[in-house]
Amino acid sequence: MTEHPAAPSRHPANRPAHRPPDHLRVRHPWAILGTGSHLPGEPVPSARLSRSLGLADDWIEDRTGIRQRHHAPDGQAASDLAAAAARQALDAAGLRPADIGLIVLGTSTPDELGPSTACRVQALLGAHNAAAFDVAAACTGFVYGLQTAIGWLATRHDTTPHDSSPTIPRNAPHDTPQNAPKPAPHTASRHPAPTTSPTTSPTASSTASPIEPTRAPAPARHALVIGVEVYSRFLDPTDRATAALFGDGAAAAVVGPVPAPYGIASLELGSDGTRADDVLIPAGGSRTPASPATLAARGHTIHMDGRAVRDFITRTLPRLVREGTEPSGLKPADLALVVPHQPNPKLVAAVAADIGLDPGQTVIAGHDVGNIGAASLPYALDRAVRTRGIAPGELVLLAGFGAGLTWGHALICWPP
Repeated sequence: MTEHPAAPSRHPANRPAHRPPDHLRVRHPWAILGTGSHLPGEPVPSARLSRSLGLADDWIEDRTGIRQRHHAPDGQAASDLAAAAARQALDAAGLRPADIGLIVLGTSTPDELGPSTACRVQALLGAHNAAAFDVAAACTGFVYGLQTAIGWLATRHDTTPHDSSPTIPRNAPHDTPQNAPKPAPHTASRHPAPTTSPTTSPTASSTASPIEPTRAPAPARHALVIGVEVYSRFLDPTDRATAALFGDGAAAAVVGPVPAPYGIASLELGSDGTRADDVLIPAGGSRTPASPATLAARGHTIHMDGRAVRDFITRTLPRLVREGTEPSGLKPADLALVVPHQPNPKLVAAVAADIGLDPGQTVIAGHDVGNIGAASLPYALDRAVRTRGIAPGELVLLAGFGAGLTWGHALICWPP
């Protein structure tokens, strides 16, 4: 899907509501209510990166379709990027941090091994009512996080699936950390352009409002699902197989109750741990802790078997499309959008075409960000929401796959 100027609203006037297929069974009465994304620092053009690898200027773009990617500046960590994306998603949903009861964050590049990066984000947002933790499913982290959020919402006695009204007026300001400036009033657009400027510093969490452990939680009917990576800190700059592909970024979605007939029709996950060595950062954990030897061997950088990963992508994306449609009595042509993980935009577009998806159905947004891991799929979704718009009743298939190996899909009947 080609990017266009930002749409003036979540559902542009030229995209009328769709009637979902009568036979479609919506299994989960929750869906995505708002999206956001954040790209740090200045873009790094592929031509410059190609030259640094001793290659022709067009080598990376010709093989991957990636024109540029972003690298976080010194002093910015995964939580800073994630918090910026989360604020956009909250703004799009018309909610405050206090309305969030759960933060699930997918990443392979956390701020530190512990505590969870989600807890850092909770502090930056001032989301006092939220439980927060990370999921480690690599590039499938957003889909795994979505499954986790739906499971949590299903257990909440204070969640009413058929009432999706926001808890505050759409033009009310957010809760913000102590002494933080209030955001500007909402404009006509529910989805402002993704932010690319530097965000909160790593010390910002110390200025956030402290969490009160003994406070009785207010009813919270919404969850934040975030994907974020700062891969640039884990790359071998001499390895063309990885340095050419990976970038930094974050994207987020607010999940909450929606009225019938909207919601999630199917949501399935899978993994194959026998293929864990296909993509990994081999050192720094309990098996191979940091040492002078691991540093010398660059064991703290991404190692990838490019051929194995390519074969995995070409097999898995078609299977996820089949599994996301056939059990519901659908055909790929019934899907308004397929939003896949974006490890290599040129390869993903070719695989989508091979299985009969129209170019207008497949959201390809990796050209200007590269592979941003757990943020890749939600970033592409955010771009689709902001540029194309998604009408109520349109069917959207999210297709994630990544290291582990892991994979998963979610079929959403998009809400009003």
